[in-house]
Amino acid sequence: MLNRRDVIYLYDGSFMGFLSAVYDCNSEHTYPYDFEVVENGQQTLIRQYRHCIHSDKKAQLVASSVVNHAGKAAFEHLYCAFLSQLENKEMTLFEFIRLCMKHGAGIVNMLQLDCPNRVISASRAATNEAHMYRQFIRFGELENGVYYAQVEPKNDVLPLIADHFARRYASMPFIIHDSVHGQCIVYNGKELQIVDASSMPAVHFSERELACRELWKQFYDSIEIKERHNEKCRMAHMPKRFWKFLTEL
Repeated sequence: MLNRRDVIYLYDGSFMGFLSAVYDCNSEHTYPYDFEVVENGQQTLIRQYRHCIHSDKKAQLVASSVVNHAGKAAFEHLYCAFLSQLENKEMTLFEFIRLCMKHGAGIVNMLQLDCPNRVISASRAATNEAHMYRQFIRFGELENGVYYAQVEPKNDVLPLIADHFARRYASMPFIIHDSVHGQCIVYNGKELQIVDASSMPAVHFSERELACRELWKQFYDSIEIKERHNEKCRMAHMPKRFWKFLTEL
């Protein structure tokens, strides 16, 4: 039984940092008032604050507990929902973890309950968007030979697509820049990292890239049958928010 207290647990914003904070809550038998990211937290005098140190060991214990009690599917929903735009995210996921401990693997089918319903819906939203970006990302060659792509996802999809592109372009150095969440996938042909990109420098495409883009636009325009131009059909196959970074459009 956890004791309800007006304690806000501060963590570093990462998934493992959140699981570390969950571990601290359980070890201290505390049901928190909330969780907040350290840099975003606005401390008040009416709440107690607990700074949680990122610990891979603590986080792994919580992750293993979720998998052992509720299975890998529940843990995957937990992780993907953390990357989503789920409202009141941390407290919802904290409650979801508690329900995993209580109900086991059946929790992923208990969609009549508000908490698992919201978590799984958010998880699916993140994974569906990641799937679309695996198809629609367009790279361009920079002056230094690195290939660059910019994206503006609703959810934090870079962790979900990084391995896919590293496998697909195993020998090609590339950068995928998420300008919404201020981070980049950086791959040098050997090592893969997701790094902060809140102050991304201006990019400059190579002359060859610019020439190829111009030729592709001309080809795309020339093969279109004007009488059959259909914006609604195009949007059905590719949502309009993806068009911004398509070379041909």
